[in-house]
Amino acid sequence: MRRVVKIFLFLGIFIVIGGAILLGVGIATHAFNDGREFKEVTHEVTKDFSNIDLSIITSNVKLEKSTDGHNKVLCTEHEKITFDVKVEDDTLKVEEKEHYHWYEKIFVFSFDRNRKFVLYLTESNYNKLNINIVTGDLEFSDYSFNELNINIVTGHITLANVITNELSTNITTGSNTLTNVITDKLSLKIVTGGTTLKDVVVANKLDYKATTGDLNFEALDAKDINAEVVTGDITGTITEKHNFDIKITTGKRNVCHDENGNPFTIKIVTGDVNVTLA
Repeated sequence: MRRVVKIFLFLGIFIVIGGAILLGVGIATHAFNDGREFKEVTHEVTKDFSNIDLSIITSNVKLEKSTDGHNKVLCTEHEKITFDVKVEDDTLKVEEKEHYHWYEKIFVFSFDRNRKFVLYLTESNYNKLNINIVTGDLEFSDYSFNELNINIVTGHITLANVITNELSTNITTGSNTLTNVITDKLSLKIVTGGTTLKDVVVANKLDYKATTGDLNFEALDAKDINAEVVTGDITGTITEKHNFDIKITTGKRNVCHDENGNPFTIKIVTGDVNVTLA
């Protein structure tokens, strides 16, 4: 009797292991890449617009100047992942859509961070730009906006030579890199990741909040600075002395303090502060 039980137990374990192997092979060969090939698709935009709204699931996003005088979107698609491109209410709206059935999504994953999304624009000045990305990086330079809002779950933001009245970024995991950015208000929120600012000018308030990550800056020129960090260092150079109000639980401080300067408020649980004149 015991021998029969052992035989059935052995067969059961063998079947489970074999099924797991077959499932793994199936996922590796079909599910991760979905068994479909991506192709480049161009969406022409014929209507004029002043605002831009992008909703992206998994693509690296770039904004570039159009060389042929036409606004257009160059992206990678297949039958289950497409982009809806339209102009409504003076706004260019682009939304990435997935067309999977619920049962297809169980073992369908996309780890391809090389999927392309390029928005070619004929103008360099727009009213409002909203960008929402689940997974992917964002990069552009030499544009101006009245308002610029960026939300990324996982990815990196790289901006250069940008002028805007209001700029806000919100990242769960990733980084901010801003170079030669001029704005009236700057709001940077990041859960995990670093932020680097170089030659950034903020006419009014810079508000920075991070859970884990360092804030580094070079030649930062901001009127009113507020930085709140749970774990991370704040290091850099500023163009003029500030009146520092620093609260640190664990860490060291070295700053160029001036009681008559503009406010620079810092709250850190664990981390060091080292701020000097540029």
